[in-house]
Amino acid sequence: MWWQGQRTVDLVSELLDRQIEDDDGRGVGKVDDLELVRRADGRWEVTELLLGGRALAGRLGGRVGRLVGWLTRRLHGSDQPRGIPLSRVTAIGPAVRVPAEVADAVRSPSERWLRERVISRVPGAGRARE
Repeated sequence: MWWQGQRTVDLVSELLDRQIEDDDGRGVGKVDDLELVRRADGRWEVTELLLGGRALAGRLGGRVGRLVGWLTRRLHGSDQPRGIPLSRVTAIGPAVRVPAEVADAVRSPSERWLRERVISRVPGAGRARE
């Protein structure tokens, strides 16, 4: 796949399971799956990076996927996959980089809850990197 006309990107080794970070290097999650759309010319195009347990469950399939899906529903309720449009990705390297506003919009609800209710109450946590 070509990424922003620059170079070919191997979807498996350079996108799937990669850490996603905002511009400040704060973790957002991992690329759990990809949304692909078939173009008019018959080629497939990646349109979104998908995050969340439900996205991972769909990718894994079978018993393991069903178990991951069940655990995700039990722990997070619906927790539908969250998507980052590929057009919002600013860099693909050791981590996938996205702008801070995109990162904030797709952070895991459970991660947000943990940060607000637990980590923020730990002395000195305000200075800790997320």
